[in-house]
Amino acid sequence: TLSTLDNHNFKQFSHLDKILIILVDKLQTSSLLIPFQNAAQAITYRNSMIEYQKDTIKMPVFGYLDGIKWRKFIKKYFVQLPSVLIIDFQHDRHRTFNLDSQSFQDDKVFSTIMTSVLEGTIQWEATTTPTILQKIQYRVENYYPWSLFVLILPVLLIVTSICGTKYPDDKKNV
Repeated sequence: TLSTLDNHNFKQFSHLDKILIILVDKLQTSSLLIPFQNAAQAITYRNSMIEYQKDTIKMPVFGYLDGIKWRKFIKKYFVQLPSVLIIDFQHDRHRTFNLDSQSFQDDKVFSTIMTSVLEGTIQWEATTTPTILQKIQYRVENYYPWSLFVLILPVLLIVTSICGTKYPDDKKNV
């Protein structure tokens, strides 16, 4: 089952010492929710049948998060909508898979991501506070093409100040 992550339960899930596998999207319009849920159920069922893994691997928590409502939180992980965000709070690491809604309609892609987490083959990224340059890059990518105006404006001001019209000196006749 998928858990809706929100104000009332996110902190509780983050302290479970389990990995969170989260679909981040606009929930009202998400066409990825059903394939994600199907893949999560298949992975849960498959791993419940394998007896030896119960002690070594903790089943992750599968959930979905409203990317519009939680946009300030997901900025930290450089998430673009839609995405699968995998967070391991215990080891302070994460991984983001930005999705193209057309190519991820299939359960197999989600199953591959989830299986790589369970098998430990996922390449994690350390969770850190983004630098100023990373924040700028994130905003330029997310607000493209409007962000180009913000980038071009300082260049135009510098060029006009250097190449601007020259006024004749006011010389006083002595």
